[in-house]
Amino acid sequence: MTHLNFIPVYSIFKILSTSLGPKGLDKVIVNIEESTLFTQNENYNQNFDINDLIITNDGATIMKNLPIKHPLGIILKQLSNSIDVQVGDGTTSGVILACKLLEESEKLLIKNYHPNLIIKSYQIAYDQCKKILNLNCIELNIPSIFIYNEKEFNNAENNDIKILKQIISTSLSSKILSNYIEQFTKFCFQAVSYIQDPSSTLIFNNIQNNIKYNKILGNNIASTKLIRGIIIKLRLDNINIMELNNSSFNSNNSVNNNFKTMLINFDIGFIDENTLKLIKYNNLNFNKIEMIENEKKQLEIKQATDFISNLKNQNKEDEPIIIFSSKRISLSCLKLFKDNNIKIIYNLSDEEILNIQKVTFSPIVINTITSTIHSSYFGTCKINQTIEKQSEFYLEILNDQSNVCTFLLKAPSVFIIEEIQRSLNDSISILSLIIENKKIISGGGSNELQLSSGLEKFIKSNEFNQLVVDESKQDIFKIMNCIKSFARALQIIPILLINNAGFDSLVLFEHLKIIHKEQISKDYNYTSINLNSGKISNMLELGVIESLKGKETILKMIIDTVSMIIKIDQMIK
Repeated sequence: MTHLNFIPVYSIFKILSTSLGPKGLDKVIVNIEESTLFTQNENYNQNFDINDLIITNDGATIMKNLPIKHPLGIILKQLSNSIDVQVGDGTTSGVILACKLLEESEKLLIKNYHPNLIIKSYQIAYDQCKKILNLNCIELNIPSIFIYNEKEFNNAENNDIKILKQIISTSLSSKILSNYIEQFTKFCFQAVSYIQDPSSTLIFNNIQNNIKYNKILGNNIASTKLIRGIIIKLRLDNINIMELNNSSFNSNNSVNNNFKTMLINFDIGFIDENTLKLIKYNNLNFNKIEMIENEKKQLEIKQATDFISNLKNQNKEDEPIIIFSSKRISLSCLKLFKDNNIKIIYNLSDEEILNIQKVTFSPIVINTITSTIHSSYFGTCKINQTIEKQSEFYLEILNDQSNVCTFLLKAPSVFIIEEIQRSLNDSISILSLIIENKKIISGGGSNELQLSSGLEKFIKSNEFNQLVVDESKQDIFKIMNCIKSFARALQIIPILLINNAGFDSLVLFEHLKIIHKEQISKDYNYTSINLNSGKISNMLELGVIESLKGKETILKMIIDTVSMIIKIDQMIK
């Protein structure tokens, strides 16, 4: 029986293996085809584009940017992307485990084990892994609707909140934010609380759509902030309008009173021929260009005046109004809005308008300016204008009821900013999965040791014998060997974690295997190596914790990916 060449798989394993864990090393990824970094030109430094260079130890980022062309590598790249999208963390360990399982599978294929038998055995192993994980998991008493409470967060009298804080603190301590743990742990709690829909207990699915990032190069990491709403960068024309048109806006970052908001998707002050015919201005003389222009200008002003009048009629509370438009506003109409103390931001992108809609709950008005305005067209928000580096103006659009939040990331380097975003995304993903499912397991390689030890015991148990009672003796022997291979593959995670921390894995790993094999008490199931001290420790006490659902999802995706690959016996070009 023929099978594929797994050399590309081993190459990916070699690249990722040194990046696993909190002590993992960084990779520098350069786009050689587009970058000038390796050019023979002596002045290459002047032409170097910073976007061609990536420095990271994040598995998802490494896999995404690797120039992979081999089909097996592309499949593993898709696995990495799936883990990143569905779980948010654990990409490096997931791909490494898949590579190791493929290595073990190749050994079985060389011995003429049929792929279908291997796949069947791996499925048995996966089912048993789920049982072991559920047996050793801990369920937290967390409310389904998670609400951030400043007092509860600071005092942490609730033991479960303490555990959650420790989980995020441990996650951040292994990343670039290790010196800002308290600040960014608080940000993670706030973000999860903000993005959760009160009508649903699901949080994880909202991360991608409801958490936004604005990046400012300069200042320090501690200047990063989180708001409940969105931040838009003002263009030069809007900056001037805001300064002229809004005496209540100022640069001292103070939040103003509530604004009524309206989102429009039509021009104001730009009249086309169809509009002229619709409104039927019979006194227009089309033979005289000057008269036409004057009439059009008067018509523009009349339209804007009618629009402003309609706005004021519906604004019975006399609250300040701000309009966000994705279209143009003529200069003459801008002056009218200014005179009537109506703030307006125009020429916004479609994405910005949609994000503002999520915050203000305003419908987007797409009909013409002559239509009647209803009170239902209005939303609400708070506005805060900030100035960065004396040249960049940002508008914060805030709403305490919004499910959208925005991080304003600041750091002295582009690479640091990108790493901060990845760190926050990983930590928020972990927190949201745990709050959703409430069940946690120990991390740091301890659960892989649990599973490996549990599978070795399983193949000697009566449960296994009953499961394979209808199989031939030869197939039973092969299934046992396949499950042993699965158990050996799991051991690669704690081995690499120990190696990457600079300790001797040969001695420490064997010691851990004995502890998990003997299982003197349930607490020993949670033991692994403290990667800071090199001592055997309880991972739950250290806060090295994973989501049960996340682990099950990753294992299932690994099994499916490996099963698909080992069933391929020929590649046709």
